[in-house]
Amino acid sequence: MPASNTKDCFRECVGKKIKGVLFDALPVGDRHIAIGTKTLVFDDGSGLTITSGGAFWIESATEIGRAIEIKRSELEDNRRDIQDVLVAAGAAA
Repeated sequence: MPASNTKDCFRECVGKKIKGVLFDALPVGDRHIAIGTKTLVFDDGSGLTITSGGAFWIESATEIGRAIEIKRSELEDNRRDIQDVLVAAGAAA
């Protein structure tokens, strides 16, 4: 894997198709750095993360998978919270 902040990071992405984008998701386990990041997710499961400060690096397919699972779990938690609020609001009305 190429070193971060090098042109080799971009060279590694040549020929890959972008399948999606993750926001504020990587690096996994480091919220301080993850805030403001954008990660292009490629067809092979890898990704290119770019920070708001301009730093960039390649992410492995394993890390992308972990980030997606964490985001999926967060969305499910939010959905349950919203459902609980709606039920409580209906009961109070």
